[in-house]
Amino acid sequence: PVVAEAPAVAPAVAPVAPPAPPPVVAAAPATHEPSGDEIMAQHRQQALATLASAGLSAKQGAWLYGDYINNADGITTAIACAQACVADIKCHH
Repeated sequence: PVVAEAPAVAPAVAPVAPPAPPPVVAAAPATHEPSGDEIMAQHRQQALATLASAGLSAKQGAWLYGDYINNADGITTAIACAQACVADIKCHH
């Protein structure tokens, strides 16, 4: 007699889960690189605020001192210049 063999059955395989999606990476916030004009405006506003806090009247423009003294040693700020001028009877501002 011919015996029919049972068809081969594939072994049971557990279903494979799909791969996890890649992690979401937040984009870095855009940074603003200030222009030269913006940097100058910031320095000007700081200088005017510093002068005002020292009780000195100032406004945007050129500081001219009639060539009485140029490049005085140790005078590197408008406040130091104003203080040196007040101490010097020949200086007028």
